[in-house]
Amino acid sequence: MPTERPILKLRPSQQVRRIPGAPDRRRRPRESVETQSTRFGGEFERLRRTLDEIEAGVDIAAEPNRIVPDRVLVLELKNGVQNFAHEARRLGFVWMLEEGADGNDNITDEEDLVDPATAADPRLYALMPSREALQTLLRLWTAFTAREPAPQGYSKWWQIFATLNVIRTWSAEDRVDQWTRTILRDQIRRNPTGAVRIEFDLWFREDPIVRQARMVAFQAKVTAADGRVLDRVLLEPIQYHAALVELPVTRALELIERAGPLATADEVMVVRPQSFSPHPSSERDPLEPVDRAPPAQPDTRAPIAALLDGFPIENHDLLRNRIDVYPVDVTPAEAPPHRRMHGTQMASLVIHGDLDGGHPPISRTLLVVPVLASPANGSPEHTPTDKLAVGMIERAVRALKEGVGDGKPIGPDVLIINHSLGDMHSPFERRASHWSRLLDYLSHRYHVLFVVSAGNAQDGLPLDGFANLTDFRRATPDARTEAILTALERARATRPVLSPAQSCNSLTVGALHSDFAGSSAFTGAAIDPFGALKMTNLGSRLGTGIGGSIKPDLVMPGGRQAARARVTPTGLELFSQEIEGAGQRAAIPDTRGGRRDRTQRSSGTSNAAALATRGAIRIADALDDIPAAPGEARWRDRQTRAVILKCLLAHGCSWGDIGRHLDGFYPPVAATSNYRRRVAISQFLGYGEPDVDRVISGSAHRVTMLADATLRNNRRHEYQIPLPDSLSSLAELRRITVTLAWSSPVRVSAASPRSIRLVVTDDEGKSHFWEGVDRTNVIQPDHRHCSKGTLFHSVLDGRKAVPFGSRSSFMIGVQAVAETTAFNQVDAPYALAVSFETADTIRADIYQEIRQELELRARAGVAVRARRP
Repeated sequence: MPTERPILKLRPSQQVRRIPGAPDRRRRPRESVETQSTRFGGEFERLRRTLDEIEAGVDIAAEPNRIVPDRVLVLELKNGVQNFAHEARRLGFVWMLEEGADGNDNITDEEDLVDPATAADPRLYALMPSREALQTLLRLWTAFTAREPAPQGYSKWWQIFATLNVIRTWSAEDRVDQWTRTILRDQIRRNPTGAVRIEFDLWFREDPIVRQARMVAFQAKVTAADGRVLDRVLLEPIQYHAALVELPVTRALELIERAGPLATADEVMVVRPQSFSPHPSSERDPLEPVDRAPPAQPDTRAPIAALLDGFPIENHDLLRNRIDVYPVDVTPAEAPPHRRMHGTQMASLVIHGDLDGGHPPISRTLLVVPVLASPANGSPEHTPTDKLAVGMIERAVRALKEGVGDGKPIGPDVLIINHSLGDMHSPFERRASHWSRLLDYLSHRYHVLFVVSAGNAQDGLPLDGFANLTDFRRATPDARTEAILTALERARATRPVLSPAQSCNSLTVGALHSDFAGSSAFTGAAIDPFGALKMTNLGSRLGTGIGGSIKPDLVMPGGRQAARARVTPTGLELFSQEIEGAGQRAAIPDTRGGRRDRTQRSSGTSNAAALATRGAIRIADALDDIPAAPGEARWRDRQTRAVILKCLLAHGCSWGDIGRHLDGFYPPVAATSNYRRRVAISQFLGYGEPDVDRVISGSAHRVTMLADATLRNNRRHEYQIPLPDSLSSLAELRRITVTLAWSSPVRVSAASPRSIRLVVTDDEGKSHFWEGVDRTNVIQPDHRHCSKGTLFHSVLDGRKAVPFGSRSSFMIGVQAVAETTAFNQVDAPYALAVSFETADTIRADIYQEIRQELELRARAGVAVRARRP
């Protein structure tokens, strides 16, 4: 049924302004010509001799440190160079990779704030040279060191040479990093006689003939190492070319030592442990059935949500006639019914929510594409060990939206894809993974919203302040909570989100210590770490995202977990532990028989992501209830559909009581350090927990307005937001919430995949909007931090009495800046939500005031109009 006070529709003004590009105010450290000539003269001279030797027919292919054609050259600069890819290609280099911290945003109403952890990071560029490119590079270097002016069109190379920090070849140290060595050693320690499965990311070559030749050469090296290629995936849009290889232990040990032909293979970019997403099953006893009869027939509407997970129990009483399962890569034989735990739980949580909460079920059918196998040998459900996970996810989404092979698409109307998977072997550092780039690409291509779990941490948390376990157990609840919060703050850097949760276009979800299981769950030795504080639960992984962006984007209830401490050689460590009486209740398979009504409680970020998916479906249903204006396409038929859902789900977010508590507790405590402290808090909470009901329904004192469009570089859309006449000169509390979400095309080889940045501004190019409100009293992420990803959310409130005339308004502008010139003519879809809220003490219906003003403007052909219920 249509809501009584639905979301209102905003339209931009007909004028679309061009705006000047923002100047780059970052300082770029440069060295003198003499200094650079002294530091790198020898390297360039060796390069000159190498080219002479190649001309003379000398074979130097066996010398891995020599800079030669077809061997990746690394240039490391003290800071980035805008459009370096273009400059490199002009010289004849093939652009391969860019790494480093993402640049700071330049459009801001205050001086840029630089994260101290990334301020001095250099930027690395990997290029594949030709002989001609190396010769041109030498000529330019010679002119630079001779203090000659740069040739016409090559002045940027003088900047490159002046900030050059390293020039070398891509080496075994680049291919096999320390994390990979640690994981492989651990795998071999646990299974010293078995074969080891390893992923090899190959350098992507655009020429298919060259690509095939490089693959043949790589396969020959694998065969020579007594290995075999199990799977190969080529995804040209994200420049992903990889092979899953099985190697004997002796060869894997060779790789760990960064030795042997595979560690030094020029075809290989990176060696990594196989991507692996396990989901252990709980051994707890099942709970009593929940009386919720299945519908007589499936819903006749087209499904709009899909779940990529394990096989669910299709005929479970809570899932029958509510789900459709479509196998693509994983067959039913690989998932015995009694082992189908995770997919059953996630489908139940999406449809019913936490069963202890008593919420009504989602009526739409949920599509499920299984991507987890459930081996009968007792090991956890996991992504299959003979396939590359990135390829499986791509095929699953393609099956939904296009169809695989000759098949028809199984979910052409799907808008929301739940992705409660994370690669336990790939915690996010600074590089965007191929898995995350795939989600970014697929979300932008198909206009779908991926809801991704942040990942769960199983490692121990060092705990200070207690001499032994007895002291910890006897401490007051408040003392334990403060100690745990301190331990979590100190361990932020060691618990990053799991790939692909750093995806910039996806919505990443962390888990809150919250459920409906009741207050008596923590008894005996079970310790409640947070009590009434709705903190991120102990197992939820933390942000940030690429370039310091806010990740997770938001948090949802993920079940309460007990705190379990144990003594280690270095002191006390804290672990999260699921207990019988806490967690979120969902359907499960019957592991001991054939019953179809079993339920059980669980916790984690997968649960939180499932509830976020459920919230997105509710918002989509509410939007469906609002008819489209004459001549306007349904919202679900527009390119903006995914960002509308992303925007509205985030629009109801706030930090709440836990934000206020952490803001007064976490360091640095000085008022001048608000930015850094709020960045730290956002790593736990993102933008906070959403309130879907407040977004989809208005009231006399609250109205939500929505706009959606596409935008490209140096353009701005302006929206005039009506001010209710009844607020003029009143010193009553009022609040304005502004949320902007957009989808960025993917820069596949850049440090940051985001290619287009959108900024919310007022008519002065800042973000104050209206003098009647400000950010002073709102505990939330700093607005300058909010612009680093593809989601901006800011709340302003105030009581200042501001006089204004009848039919007054304030302006909110959305403007776009392309990160590189290659995206100047590319459109980014966006959605803007603006809420106006007043205290209940005001005797006025601001919803009707704003709605009537929008309708008047619409009839007069002005910029803004209402969507009628």
